[in-house]
Amino acid sequence: MKARHILQIAATAVLLALAFPNASFWPLAYVGLIPLMLFSRKRSWKQAFFAGTAAGLLFYGITFSWFASLTYWVGSIALLGVGLLLLLFACFWGAVWVGKKYIEETMPAALAIFFPALWILMEYVENHIFTGFGWGSLGYTQWNNLPVAQLASVGSIYSTGFFVVVVNVLIYQVIVNARSLKRLLIPAAAAILVIGGVWLWGAHQTDQPDMTSPLRVGVIQPNFSLDVKWSEEYAVHMLKVQKRMTDQLAAEGAQLIIWPESALYGFLVNEIDRVGRIVRENNIHLLMGSNHYERVVIRGEEDILYYNSAFLLDPEGRILGRYDKRHLAPFGEYVPMANVIGFVGKVVPAISDFSAGSEITHFEVGGRKFAVLICFENSFPHVVRESAQGVDFLVQITNDGWFGRSAQPRQDLAIAVFRAIENGMTLARGTNTGISCFIDPWGKVSGIVHNAWGEEVFARGISEEPISTVSHPTLYNRYGDLFVMVCLGLVVLAGGIGFYRGRFSGMRAARQKDSDVEEGRTAAVVTAKGKSSKR
Repeated sequence: MKARHILQIAATAVLLALAFPNASFWPLAYVGLIPLMLFSRKRSWKQAFFAGTAAGLLFYGITFSWFASLTYWVGSIALLGVGLLLLLFACFWGAVWVGKKYIEETMPAALAIFFPALWILMEYVENHIFTGFGWGSLGYTQWNNLPVAQLASVGSIYSTGFFVVVVNVLIYQVIVNARSLKRLLIPAAAAILVIGGVWLWGAHQTDQPDMTSPLRVGVIQPNFSLDVKWSEEYAVHMLKVQKRMTDQLAAEGAQLIIWPESALYGFLVNEIDRVGRIVRENNIHLLMGSNHYERVVIRGEEDILYYNSAFLLDPEGRILGRYDKRHLAPFGEYVPMANVIGFVGKVVPAISDFSAGSEITHFEVGGRKFAVLICFENSFPHVVRESAQGVDFLVQITNDGWFGRSAQPRQDLAIAVFRAIENGMTLARGTNTGISCFIDPWGKVSGIVHNAWGEEVFARGISEEPISTVSHPTLYNRYGDLFVMVCLGLVVLAGGIGFYRGRFSGMRAARQKDSDVEEGRTAAVVTAKGKSSKR
């Protein structure tokens, strides 16, 4: 393989990685696939697969390099599991590039429809297989390009990603057909119409400010170090810090105050008196994250189940409700496939043994209903959509301090932007180390917590805003993954058309071969007769 071919493969990975946070240079997403498309155009299927796999592996390695920080907390064994999952996803990339060659060879005119559909189907599988990890969906590159991001209200992050791939294909077709003005005009005109149409529609969608039925919400970002957070000696200090910040927010008029995930050391039941006193003194509702446990009897034996939970306290300090996290973080809160690799949890003591919650809880403050997402749950459009049914706004509490000063906190913020757009409702984020903020139903971020130096991550601070509690129904919120089903239908259709054309071409080639043979026999007979007559 020549050096320029390696550069083409690497270019796709690097360009796409730079389109994601932290760089967040979203225009690169619209050309990122083109180098690999040009490389694979005249290569064998095997070469396309290995090139796609290599590009995918490099892309994941750059974009999610923050996974390496987990070795400090859970050891290299857990990181190996994550690495194997990303390697599998890279192989999915390889398969998609084989599909691209198949489509381009059998129905090149439809490449701008069928290839994006195939890509989105891959992203959907990534978001569901095993524990699911969809952070690499191309749509997330548009988190700060709000007109295009509005497409998520139609078909989740997948419809936004579909658009990104379509633009890549159209520009690729312009490049390939650059020497033929006639063949160049169609993809060029299509690109202008598609980009212009989506941009104008999206810009109109974002121009809809709505502060109907506002609720004053405050978030605190205490910035507790994880190195000392889990010590009992630090517990009293944690509570004092959060009390002081809560007093400030209450003085500013906050009706609901949000503490982050794992805001207390241990269990709320052990601190309910002191937390209740804070709530009563400030006459506010408090949403907070804390661990919870239940004693149960399983197969005749007593056991204790632990949950990562969120609690809502009323102004009297009473617990109004509890939500137990339903989608746990693998290798952080539980060991996946424990019956096979359960030894990992024993080797790596930092891995907790939490149980998953089984029910969705809707909390209510002043007649406004909301649902809570805890940490990793924010990553899954379908999980958030389930929680968002029948509520007025969303709250995410998380603790991203595990990943240091990496791209992870901003990638998590980008994901939250899309969850707000998909469901057409405000999302408030309360985090331990950042990024805490408010996101309106169209993805606009405001009220980011920062310190005196403007730092948003590993910064202590508070933020308070009146948020809209009127949701705006979206197609995705109503009908779910219908867009993905359309993509599945397109992929099946592409396979059928390709098979039919291949079979038809084979039959035609066979008939042509038979015809050539017959013509050859006729010519031979004529030649033989001609020689006989000469004699």
